[in-house]
Order: sequence, then structure tokens, then C-alpha cells
Amino acid sequence: MVGLLMSYETLLGLIGFFLGVVLHVFLLSIVVRRRRKKKDSLGRTLFYLLIGLLFWYAGNFVTLLLRQMDISKVALLLESIDVVAFTGLSLLPALLLHTHWVYYLRDFRPERWQKKTIIVLLYVLYGQLLLLPFAIAHLFDAPSISPLQKLGPFRLPFLILLATSYFGSALIQLRILRRSKNAVEKEVFGKLIILFLCIPVFNFWVFELGGANTGYGDLWLQLALMASLFPTFVVAYYIYRHEFLQITVHRSLASAFLILFITVAYLAGIRGFGQYLEEELQAPSLLLEATFLVALLLFFPPLSRWLQNWVSRVFTREIDKYRKLAGSIGRGSPVFLSPETLKDFLEKKLGGELPNAKLRLHLGEVSPQPKGDSFYPLHSGDRNIGYLEAHLAVEDDSPGQREGLRLLANEMTVLLERARFLETQLRLKRELAEKSHLEDLGRMAATIAHNVKNPLSSIKTLLQLLKEERNLTEGQKDEIAMMIEEVDRLAKTVSNLLSFSRLDHIEEESTALDLINPQQLLKSIESVFRGDLESNQISLATHVSPSTLRLRSDTDLLNDILSNLISNALEASPRGSSVQVGIEGSGNNVTIQVQDEGIGIPPKLREKVLEPFFTTKARGTGLGLAIVQRRIKQLGGRLTIEDGKDGRGTLILVHLKADQSILSLD
Repeated sequence: MVGLLMSYETLLGLIGFFLGVVLHVFLLSIVVRRRRKKKDSLGRTLFYLLIGLLFWYAGNFVTLLLRQMDISKVALLLESIDVVAFTGLSLLPALLLHTHWVYYLRDFRPERWQKKTIIVLLYVLYGQLLLLPFAIAHLFDAPSISPLQKLGPFRLPFLILLATSYFGSALIQLRILRRSKNAVEKEVFGKLIILFLCIPVFNFWVFELGGANTGYGDLWLQLALMASLFPTFVVAYYIYRHEFLQITVHRSLASAFLILFITVAYLAGIRGFGQYLEEELQAPSLLLEATFLVALLLFFPPLSRWLQNWVSRVFTREIDKYRKLAGSIGRGSPVFLSPETLKDFLEKKLGGELPNAKLRLHLGEVSPQPKGDSFYPLHSGDRNIGYLEAHLAVEDDSPGQREGLRLLANEMTVLLERARFLETQLRLKRELAEKSHLEDLGRMAATIAHNVKNPLSSIKTLLQLLKEERNLTEGQKDEIAMMIEEVDRLAKTVSNLLSFSRLDHIEEESTALDLINPQQLLKSIESVFRGDLESNQISLATHVSPSTLRLRSDTDLLNDILSNLISNALEASPRGSSVQVGIEGSGNNVTIQVQDEGIGIPPKLREKVLEPFFTTKARGTGLGLAIVQRRIKQLGGRLTIEDGKDGRGTLILVHLKADQSILSLD
């Protein structure tokens, strides 16, 4: 009966060590994937700690198997495996404390005495590895028993160092427990503290106080050798259920591990129970094993249903995670008046909620749509408004996660459509208000211009006649010339007012397209400004690229645009400077460039200078660029304002497209 009891304990050891191998391989694969994405000291120490524990459990598992054979034939192999197992265990004290210390430093700042104490302990624990060759030599000389029992004089010092590591780690866990605000973190370390205080005491009782010499000594011995499995199981459980350490476990991998363990435990149980019945009742073990396998087939349907329900609950939990996230985004997001600003908000929000995934939103109609598991189209009715690009970590990539992302994409589609609707509504309101405002300004400008233009013409005529009088002094002639200049300036202002008041009516008319030679157009405009150029000693440099460029546009509109831009550039340029004007054609686009060498326009004022009656000049009307802007819109183009080349002056760019101004090259 004692021999039979020993077989049960051996069977327990085989199951336990096999579980340890599978569990640590499982955790090691997760940590390796984590390190590929995020390389830090915590991932490094976790990796080496799991490697050491894997060596320990794999070595003990193989050792138990070899002991069922002829010891004399496998003695050398058994001793070699014991060396591997103990080498893995010898790394445990230092790496266990080191991993806890790195975890603590990640979120908390230790006191000076704590830091010095831990550093001294780490030096001692890593220093004991220098004695490893002597301990290994002793393993080859000792009889074939468990590695810890074979250590002889090295066993007690090692148990003391191991206990020091466990107790030191428990103190760090207590500090984390008191200072942490994370409920999952507090729950994990609360359980680990109890285990870390009990395991060293249990080890001493088994190996030093005679626990291994009781009637159930081998049972306690197997439990002591598997003691480190219990903390590992706690960490693995919280990683699986609560994503502890910010690690998301692939659910299918966890379910495969569970099924593997149940299968091995079941088969081992069949073999052990069959052996018991064979020895006690002389029943044929082969028949019993076949009977148990038939029973397994009978119980397979309910077991299958249970697994399906379990997978369904897991899948539902994954979907619920994304459903709650989608709901929080829908309820908690502020009102955005632009899809682009909403896009930035959503990317930032999702990045915080799903740190292990790389998410990016792409807006606009894309044809063809990108295909693959990482792309989720955003459809509003039969319209394609963009797509969500989501790259999941390997351990997160599951059907539940992908279905959750589809749900999230649908919710974001609703939010983006709402933002687009609000943006369109706001734009229409602004355009309506602007049009109403401009109509009022236009009517006022027309009235003022009508009442002022005729008197100004009369005043200018009288002043010109007065200037021709022979009895005037030179000073009087200069004053009359200055008055004529002021009358001309007022007349120009009135012309701008009249031009501005007619813009709404002009926009409603269809523009007549002419085939224009840009070089001739620039020459005619240059002749108009020749007097201003000479009086202010400003040079005007023009260029057309390519020289054969021809474009179809409204001559009056283009002339008006260039004249106003050149006039503004001349007013902004100091004496002795230059103004550069260029017209360039490339592909289906035409770009007009006008650069001065003035003081420039500050970035914060570049939008305002396009508004009617806004001016930075002491004697300006604020209508020049507003008129240019309206003219460009009539041609379907756009205007941008930039710093001049080499940081001097202002560069005005007018962009015209071929579908509005048809470009043709001779």
C-alpha cells in the first residue's frame, strides 16, 4: 500500500510540474510579445524570472519521469537534469526581489534607506550565484533524490536566501498595497503577501524541521517543490481576468491551456485509478481505461456545451468592453463642429482606453477601400466617409475583439456624421449672415459712393483749373497738387466701394472665358503702375512659367485680382525695394505669386485681412483683399498668405484649378 501511495504522490508531482511547465510557457509567450512592443526593465526581469522557473519545473518533471525507469541506466542524465533544475531555482531569489523592486520604482519613489537596503540585498542575492559551481559539483556526488535534498550543506543557506527574497518581496508588496489606488493591483498584492509569508515557513518545515520525514513526507516534499507555482497562478489569473500588468491575454490561448490541463489531469486520473483497481480487485486495467474513455465520450456533449457557454461569455465580455467604450464616447464627447477636430479627439480617447492597440481614423471617400482585418469601413447609408485602421497586438487579435471594433466603427460613424451636419449647418448660417451683412454694406457703400463720386469729380476739376492760374506761388501749387492727390485717393476709395457693392450681382452672372496670354496681361498691368513704380523707386519683376502658358479665364476678373494684389504690394514695399509677380502652370493647376519686401502680415491677422473693412494701414479702406478674395471665389480658386522668401515681406498665393480656369500649353 505504501508503494501505491508513493505512485499517487509521483502522479501528483507529474501533474503539478507539468502544469508549471505549461503555465510558465504560457506567461513567457505573453511577456515576449509585450517586450516586442514595449522594452522596459520590468519586462526584462520578468522574462528572466520566468525562464528560471521554467527550468525548475521542466527539470523536476523530467526527473520524476526518469525515476520511474532503471536509475542505474539514466543516472548521468538524471544528474544533468537536476543541475538544470537547480540552476533555474538558484536564479529565483535574486530575480524575484529584483522584479518586485523594478515594479515598485515604476510608479513610486522609495525613501533613501529603502533604496540602500534593497540594493544591498540584491548584491547579496546575486552574489550567491558565485557559489553555484560548488553546489552543482555537490549535486553530482549526492544520491538520486530531489535537487534541494541533494544540496547537503548548501541547502540551509539557500533556504535562508530564498526566505529573505520572499520576505523582502512581501515588504515591497505591502508598500505597494498601501500606496496604490488601483483596486486590481491591491487585490493581487494582498493575495501575494499571504503566499510569500507562508511559502518560506513551509519550506523550512519540510526540508529542515522534519516535515519530509512524516508519513506523508513525499506529499509535502512535492508541494514544497511546487510552492512557487501558487504565486504564478495568482498572477496568471489576474492577467487573464483583469489585464494585470497591462497585458491582454488571447482568450483562445487561455482556453487551449485549460483544455490541455483538464485532459492531462483526466488521463492521469484514469491511469492512477485503473492501477488501484488492478492491484486491489485484480481488474484488467486496459478494460477499465476503455470504460473511462467511453464515459468521457458520454460526458463530452455536456462538456462541449459548457465550453461553448464559457466561450460565449468570454466573447460577450469582449463585446461589452467595446460597447461600454462606444457608449462612453457617445455620451461623454463634447459637441464638435468639425469632423477633423472630432477625429483628433477620438484618436486620443481610443489611445487612452486601448493602449495595446494602434488606432487611426482616416476621413474622406477612399476608393478602393483598404482590405484586411485591420481596416473597418465607416459607412453612412450608401456613402463611404472613411475607415478605422486598427492594429491589434498578437494576444488581442480575436473574433470578439474584431467584432467590438466593428461596433466601435459604427458608433464613430454616427458621431462623425453628426459633426459633419453641425459643420454644414454652421457654415450655412455663417454664409447667410455674411451675405446679409455684405448686402447691407453693399447698399450703404453704393449710397455713399453715389453721393460722393460726383462732388469729388467737380472738386478735382476746379482744383485742376485753379492749378493753371499764373499768379500762384510754388507753395500754393504744391498745396493744390496735394489736394488733387487726396481727391484721387478718395475717388479710388469710392471706386472700391462701388466695386464691392456690385460683387454679389457679379457672382450671380456667368463669367465669360477668354484665352489669355499671361505675359501680355502682366505687361499691361505694369504700364498702369509705371508712375507709382518710378516715384517710389520700386522695381517690378514678372515671370511666366512655362513661357508658352495660356489659360482660359475671365480677363476682367484676373486683371482685377492682379491689379489689387500688386497695388497692395506696392503700398507695403519700402522705397528701393522690389515686387515679384509670377504665374506658373503645372499639370492642371495655375499658381499666381505676388511677393513684396514689406514688414509682413502676422499669422494671427492673415484671416482677418481678408474680411471687408479690416485694414492695418493708417489710411486704408480694408476692401482690397476682400475684393480679391471674392473674385478668386468666382473663379473657383483659393488664396493663401505666407511669409515671404528668406523671411522677408509677404507672399500671396492664388491657386486656380483646371476645372475652373482651363490650362493649356502651346
